[in-house]
Amino acid sequence: EPWTRRDTLPDFREITRVQISGLVGNFDEVQELGEYKAGTFNTASEKYKLLKYGKIVGISYEAIMNDDLSAFTRIPQAFSQKSAQKQSDLVYAIMTGNPTMGDGILLWNAATHKNYTAVGTALNEASLDIAFQTFRAQKSIEGDFLNLTPSFLIVGPKNELVANKLTSQNFVPATQAAIAVERLTGLQLIIEPRITDYAFFLVANPAVIDTIEYSFLAGEEELFIEEEETFNSDSLNIKARMVFGTKAIDWRGMYKNNGAA
Repeated sequence: EPWTRRDTLPDFREITRVQISGLVGNFDEVQELGEYKAGTFNTASEKYKLLKYGKIVGISYEAIMNDDLSAFTRIPQAFSQKSAQKQSDLVYAIMTGNPTMGDGILLWNAATHKNYTAVGTALNEASLDIAFQTFRAQKSIEGDFLNLTPSFLIVGPKNELVANKLTSQNFVPATQAAIAVERLTGLQLIIEPRITDYAFFLVANPAVIDTIEYSFLAGEEELFIEEEETFNSDSLNIKARMVFGTKAIDWRGMYKNNGAA
């Protein structure tokens, strides 16, 4: 959640998100009593829509009685856990995959998007330094420097130990040469088991530039659960519904290194 942007949508129709890095033109000087010139956003955008997910389970009258009614609290909790897992599955499938963006180019692209090190390097100070430089070099659609810095380092379990050493406030450099690594302690570390290899990702603050956005249906955020008694069979059906959508909105605030052992 910290590195993504949350929103709500009113219905299931496809929506368009304009990239906020696409503001056209510079700030113009306005003379005394002069008029402001109209500005626009570039047409670069991403599209996505909400999808519906869910499950229904039935509980017999006998099971309810034998379970001393605790199923009423445990089943919704299980649904809630599953829905959260599904949300993370969908978001991290974008990160670990390589979907096509609105410009027709894959999200992770070294040549055009300049946010990808395909020939992976091990996670260390040198590789993070390259990532920082990559962020600084990103430009808007108009060609202006965005001067971005990453706020989050996202790794899998294979990089957990070294990532903690690089970002922990408690890390004490063993040598004079290692002191420079302390400048990286501003990175918030996120360990994600869905990243099963040595790849690592850096992501900017979503309040500064769009990264990945996810949305729920307005008025039905997170998870909707309802119950229905079945008259003919003395059973209770519990249904859970989640309306959710997610999409990478702008590649400039995200970087991937394929990593190495």
